[in-house]
Amino acid sequence: MEDKTEKNENNKKRGVKKIGKFYFFIGIIFPAFVIAFEVVTKMCANVFFDPLPTFFHIILVSYVPFANFYVWKAINSNNVVSADKLLIISSISLGIAGYYALLFLPIIPFSIFGILFYGLGLLPLAPVTALLVNITLSSYVKTKYESEFTHKFLRLKGISFAIFLLIVLDLPATITHYGLNLAVSDTAAKRTDGVQLLRKFGDEEMLLNLCYRGGRRATGIASFILLRSSESQFISTSKTREVFYRVTGEKFDSRKPPYSGGSWSLFDDFAFDRGRGGSEVGSLVKGLYLITSRLDGSVASDDGVSYIEWVMEFKNEASFANEARLQMELPNGAVISRATLWVEGEEREAAFAGRAQVKQAYTSVVRQSRDPLLVTTQGANRVLIQAFPIPGNSGSLKLRVGISIPMSLSSQEQASFVLPAIVDRNFSYSEDFGHTVWIESKQPFSVNNNSEQAKLISQSLHRYENKISDIRLSGNRIKLTAQRNREVVELISSHLNSTKILQKVTQKQIQPKSALMLVLDGSTRAAIALDDVLLALQEIPNGVPVGLIVAGEDETFVEIKEWSEHHQANFERVLKEVDFVGGQDNAPALSKAIRDLESYENSELLWIASSQPVLFDATNTEMDLAVKRLSRLPEISLYHVRSGANKLLDNSTLLGNSTRMIEWSEGERAILQQYVKSLFQSEAVWDFDWTVSRDSNSDIKNGSDHIARLWASEEIKQLAKLGEIDSAIEMASQYQLVTSVSGAVVLENQRQYEENNLTPVDEKTVPTIPEPHQWALIFIILALILWFLKQNRSNLIKQA
Repeated sequence: MEDKTEKNENNKKRGVKKIGKFYFFIGIIFPAFVIAFEVVTKMCANVFFDPLPTFFHIILVSYVPFANFYVWKAINSNNVVSADKLLIISSISLGIAGYYALLFLPIIPFSIFGILFYGLGLLPLAPVTALLVNITLSSYVKTKYESEFTHKFLRLKGISFAIFLLIVLDLPATITHYGLNLAVSDTAAKRTDGVQLLRKFGDEEMLLNLCYRGGRRATGIASFILLRSSESQFISTSKTREVFYRVTGEKFDSRKPPYSGGSWSLFDDFAFDRGRGGSEVGSLVKGLYLITSRLDGSVASDDGVSYIEWVMEFKNEASFANEARLQMELPNGAVISRATLWVEGEEREAAFAGRAQVKQAYTSVVRQSRDPLLVTTQGANRVLIQAFPIPGNSGSLKLRVGISIPMSLSSQEQASFVLPAIVDRNFSYSEDFGHTVWIESKQPFSVNNNSEQAKLISQSLHRYENKISDIRLSGNRIKLTAQRNREVVELISSHLNSTKILQKVTQKQIQPKSALMLVLDGSTRAAIALDDVLLALQEIPNGVPVGLIVAGEDETFVEIKEWSEHHQANFERVLKEVDFVGGQDNAPALSKAIRDLESYENSELLWIASSQPVLFDATNTEMDLAVKRLSRLPEISLYHVRSGANKLLDNSTLLGNSTRMIEWSEGERAILQQYVKSLFQSEAVWDFDWTVSRDSNSDIKNGSDHIARLWASEEIKQLAKLGEIDSAIEMASQYQLVTSVSGAVVLENQRQYEENNLTPVDEKTVPTIPEPHQWALIFIILALILWFLKQNRSNLIKQA
């Protein structure tokens, strides 16, 4: 008691006073509030940089107001507290607060204006006030306990310990940013080193954040020292996304976006969709959902065609308008033949015209925030669909695309096709979302290699009805196989009384391939194809020249040689040693394969790959430049082991214009083996042959209008290859098709069409479900109903 009284007396003699509530507020309450505010809203992280990237950073920074409070309470109380303890607590806090004060120093001049904007200006002031209060508290401690310090360098030790903790916490970010800088360098060896460093020690979540935010630097002490060069100041989001794919093998938006803060995250409302109106699907947009999806289809297997109408409805929960964008993969040879958009509850038909013209019309209307829909091709069997605006605050938008699909013949009695699928998108799905599928046919049909049978509704009506998850629809695909009447050999088809097209079921002789080059994607996601590839090797006959290239950072290849047991053993050894890792650039391997096959006539390039969602800046033009002067190109077939975005299939690339997809579905994993076997067999296969009919008085029955549309689609491809673009555009407009030279656009009103020199199609000329020639069946049913009513008229009158 005497010691305590003596200490109080000494304090009074030294002039030590209690510290008031002002210091308590600006040095403890205010910093604690700012820390909590940033944790909840991520405001600074969204606008400038992330000061609290990890949970441990939050703990470390929270220590500052806690330490200030502890020292403040010790000074204001009469309790005996060790002077050394107070000094070490205060010194650690001083090191942390001092570092963050320096970190925020460049933006402090703007803080006064920022205070008026959601309180943003308070963020850089908090570490400064905490630092000033810490210094003030330290001076009070020195005055109060001046003669009691036992360690001479306690303050230096405390500050050093704080810096050590900051450096340790910064190591993951430092490694990630350092590896990222290496991965985007101009030297191939450095790029490889950077990617490998990121795979082993990088922070994938931090890399994912940079894919969305871009240009953000690590803010730690170690990062500042190691990444001080000017070239490490900024890395674009496109380059970061390329690196993310190389490191993980995944498209950056295949993972949950790094949105944080929920409704408290005020700056989420100001996020701008950088892909709006462009030709890329881009990243997922927060608050944008596909809420309903319905595939209505009719199968005319006797005619060898099917027609699917895909109706989609989107909902936007953001507070501002958004654009929906998706890439759809079509069956081989399929073509978009209808596009509509609901405007104010009324369905509007599209105008079909040249690609540049419809894109210009769409862009001009998007700037006005009006109601357009744009459909254009985006490479081999792929189309890009864009619709804007989807109003904010739970606004919705509904669209429809019609797809004319050619069926393939496995025999005269069977025809099949796969359903289209969404392979890239900027919107999300709810957990219980599913695509509703409703497909009807006159003939019996099965789904996915007879795993499901269509229901028999009546003698001439079979229906498949199901709700399918997006993973199943876009993964292994859904394949429908229908029976057909082998007696139907010839049909006549025309569109709007134009050129009459004769379709014949014929046998075509397939010549065996003279050489084969396998290109295997070395990405992580392609590893599941290894067993299929090893199995397919057994179907290669001796004597055929065969080569192998594995796309990877260290390219592995087996030179083209005649197939033998020794060559096969070498193949199998190399394949089993492949290290499937990350995401690989397939362009160099494909370029080499195309060049190696130039000397072989009737050769095949079999590409086995997962998706490649980015074009690598260093190699994205290498393949096209390499093949421009080649005298001969191989047939290119793609066995897609996983569906998804593939930039190598875009319009601008050789692959985008000439690649044939090997279509397969559930229960058909041996399809690759069967395909390789078919490459070396001389056999006759059944197929549909289209020619212009010269017989104006033909007695041949009329077939589906879609036959003429599909014929026109193939003619347009040939015209485009010959450089006759104007003729190709004219035919595409006449037949109302979306092709490599044409597109479809829906505008809001007639004035917008006139301003862009466009004319929407007459709704009487578009394909429908059921098809126009199937209305005869409906008329028969109506006639039967009328006959029944007439026969039972007297009974019905009595009952009334």
